[in-house]
Amino acid sequence: MLLDQASQAEQSQRVLIRSLRRLVGLPGNLVLLPHSVLDALLEEVGWEQKMAKEEPELLAEEVRHARLALEEWEDLKPATDTRSLARRLGSLAAHLRRSANETEAAS
Repeated sequence: MLLDQASQAEQSQRVLIRSLRRLVGLPGNLVLLPHSVLDALLEEVGWEQKMAKEEPELLAEEVRHARLALEEWEDLKPATDTRSLARRLGSLAAHLRRSANETEAAS
């Protein structure tokens, strides 16, 4: 069952990525914001709650990765204002950080 579910998840990930690339590549005024996809994944899967309870060190590692991603996005910031995306990624990192802090306080 584990291998079957992992295979399905991998296939679904490829489909999701292909679909998102196609949406982003469409001509016109469509804007697909990364945080809308990331927020949905995090909220629906509930990774942070499980990690906070069972593997706080893994949650801390995910916070580190979220911070690195935020830094990369901030480095790409053009002269125009892209602070909205940076704020959203910062919110994601803060959310993960709060979960880690709650876990530490409960220990």
